[in-house]
Amino acid sequence: MEAVNIEDLKGLFPLSLEAKAITPHLNRAIWDYNHVEFEDEIQQVEVIGSKAFYYLAPLLWVDMQDRVNEYEESLETFKDVKTFQSYWLDRSNSALNKTNNDETDEVSYLCI
Repeated sequence: MEAVNIEDLKGLFPLSLEAKAITPHLNRAIWDYNHVEFEDEIQQVEVIGSKAFYYLAPLLWVDMQDRVNEYEESLETFKDVKTFQSYWLDRSNSALNKTNNDETDEVSYLCI
């Protein structure tokens, strides 16, 4: 599988930050999961991408506050940076710990 890249992150959340600001945080998220064998690229992008957003949260938070009108819905949903970080960390954990329900053939996500 190819490594998760910045374009993959943009598929999860709109990014206006420059690549040089994103890259170290993405690399840290990739490093965090270098021991994990993902089921497929979708799970890999979801897990690593969400963890990258966890690390990027302080930068994204400042960016969102600077452009409040554009991100009004996000600011309403995420009252503070910790809530924003928790959302992305929970999303990463749920994608990593997903279970397959054979009876319904649906994929469930477990939040830890």
